[in-house]
Amino acid sequence: MTPRPPSLRRTIIYVGPFEFPDRNAAAQRALANALILKEIGYRVVLFGLSRDLPAKAHAQRVNHDGVPFECWEIPYPVSKFAWLRRIVGIGDITRVIEAHHAGDLAAVICYNYPAIAQARLKAYFHAHGAVALSEVAEWYAVSRMRSVATIVKNVDRPMRMRWINPTMDGVITSSAFLSDFYRTAGVPVVELPTLVPDDVAVGAIGTATPDGRPKRLFFAGTGFIPSIVAESMEGLKDRLDKVIAALHAARGLGADFTLDIYGPSRETYLAIVADQASILAELGDRIVFHGRQPRTLVRAQLAQADYSIFMRKENIVTLAGFPTKFAESVHFGTPVITNAVGSIVSYHVEGQTGHYIDYEDTITAGRQLARILNTPAADVAAMKAFCRSSGMFHYQQYVAPMAEFMKTVTRQADAI
Repeated sequence: MTPRPPSLRRTIIYVGPFEFPDRNAAAQRALANALILKEIGYRVVLFGLSRDLPAKAHAQRVNHDGVPFECWEIPYPVSKFAWLRRIVGIGDITRVIEAHHAGDLAAVICYNYPAIAQARLKAYFHAHGAVALSEVAEWYAVSRMRSVATIVKNVDRPMRMRWINPTMDGVITSSAFLSDFYRTAGVPVVELPTLVPDDVAVGAIGTATPDGRPKRLFFAGTGFIPSIVAESMEGLKDRLDKVIAALHAARGLGADFTLDIYGPSRETYLAIVADQASILAELGDRIVFHGRQPRTLVRAQLAQADYSIFMRKENIVTLAGFPTKFAESVHFGTPVITNAVGSIVSYHVEGQTGHYIDYEDTITAGRQLARILNTPAADVAAMKAFCRSSGMFHYQQYVAPMAEFMKTVTRQADAI
């Protein structure tokens, strides 16, 4: 029997560091993109990681609420052997394919995947007449050599980004920076910002705070681990210290607000930014650290806020990625206060999706925040309504470009 060409096959194997249903941003992005592929007509099989499986377990099929796809998981690597198996091995994936999906493979999508394993998957799928795609949603700088895992990552990242990804049949990117990089290499590219999987229930969308009352600000980020943060604050992606310093300056100009912080605790934050202890003391109960909380609660609080706020320095990390916090905030109806960095500038419209503030100069940022925090409630309400109704980051907005990309890469494979 003559194998069908990739354009007539329907199964896509999607592999990456996903922790379903929503334990990391990679899982959220993969789920949204899988929904796009489903709209086009593909059957998507997801391969992720689990911290609950025994270390030596093979791939296991699991069912998660909110994940409407066939889903397999392998143990999250913790030992040296497990890391080695992760960066070179593909046996868990190929065993599942051969048992359940042989003969109908259209493509594999390798999401931020280790270079050697990705190259092996490419060879395997090519041998089965299917295409091999890379998805690139980040480009992290070199980490300090603290463990086997960091050594492996420091070798793997440049190998994957500069040598393996350009040899794939196509690349899915998250930013203009990455799109330009891989188009220059001559690879078919489709650019998808971070998208929201579906209309996730977050409760009622919040109304704007009435005039004369403190504006409600929201920040969410990962917790800080002092032992692995670089000696300089430049090692942090989200600069909460910049946000707090700017708010302190704005308070000095009469601005009134409350900032609810989710993710880091006050203790771990001050372990890294000890010099802000006096600022936090001055701001008092205007700054509240909630620590790590359930995602449903965090999203509900985001929807209730007048603004979400974050700041990022322009570097290879922030240029290459697209902030999930920006996409979610707009989708759930909360305008964003941030600095102009990376691909945000293609989506963030002053006075509609929120406001820009200065990254470099705290005094300037404080003046800007004082003005923003004095915005009439009617104007904040209009921005919240615009964000919620825009559909800017709903996955259905990107079905057409993804369909065209898949036609291009499968057409190329059919011609081989």
